[in-house]
Amino acid sequence: MSNDFVCISITSQPTFSYSVRATGEVFFGAGTSQINFASVSVVNQSNGNHEIFLTDLKDRRVRIKNPIPVTISDCGDHILAVFSDAHMAVSEDTAAAVLDWMRSTISNTYLRYKVRKDILGPFAAEQLNVLERYVVEVQNSEGRG
Repeated sequence: MSNDFVCISITSQPTFSYSVRATGEVFFGAGTSQINFASVSVVNQSNGNHEIFLTDLKDRRVRIKNPIPVTISDCGDHILAVFSDAHMAVSEDTAAAVLDWMRSTISNTYLRYKVRKDILGPFAAEQLNVLERYVVEVQNSEGRG
């Protein structure tokens, strides 16, 4: 397998671009600053939206069971990340920040709701149900979560 880059530019929004390396590494960036997101896979792009899958939440407390589908959109003055299955959306100034915040939101929501499972309202219970299809808590060496 080659290590060449497949570079994709979005003509309608030139400040947001990404490159996909043949090894599966993804780089998001604006201009000359690029950030490596090795735990992201780009699967589709249309109308300035980018469908990706998160494969690592960068949180030792949890691991991903199934890649998490997230749509990334450049909204001009901010970048939006949406995990529609779980009704989650976050926005930030950069792709790096929005992906970090989405990862954190997924991890923290899952862990917070898991311990309160018996008292969740219908919306939170639905979110937890979706998150449990994608995320699992990692047990530490003492058998506690």
